[in-house]
Amino acid sequence: GGERGGGEASAMGGIVAKYKGQFAKIKEVKAKLMPKLATAKELATKIAKEVPKVVKEQAGKLQALQADLQGQMANMTPPAGMEDPGQIAAWKDEKTDRIKSEGERIKTEIMGEAEKLKLKYQDELKANAMDIQLL
Repeated sequence: GGERGGGEASAMGGIVAKYKGQFAKIKEVKAKLMPKLATAKELATKIAKEVPKVVKEQAGKLQALQADLQGQMANMTPPAGMEDPGQIAAWKDEKTDRIKSEGERIKTEIMGEAEKLKLKYQDELKANAMDIQLL
């Protein structure tokens, strides 16, 4: 009757081998996952630090820009020799428009910087999340 005992032992061995294999696979995935999670954490920390810094810088630039524009608007001295009130009014309008559109252009540029940074990080986070999903 030694047959049966042998069969049970080999069945037991098969189960153990199966679990050992699964455990090895789990360990392997975990080993791959840890650096990815560390990268995600690093990115999050970097974003938390960098984004507000850039936003603050851009806000500072915007304030400086507004002050500059207001200064330019206040300094509306027509060129020497321009006497005609209609001409002066037209000159002022034209200068105001130019100042405003230049202001808008710079403002868009400034806002764009913060946006670019945000998108860059979103892409990095997405790529990292994809890496994690592919494991």
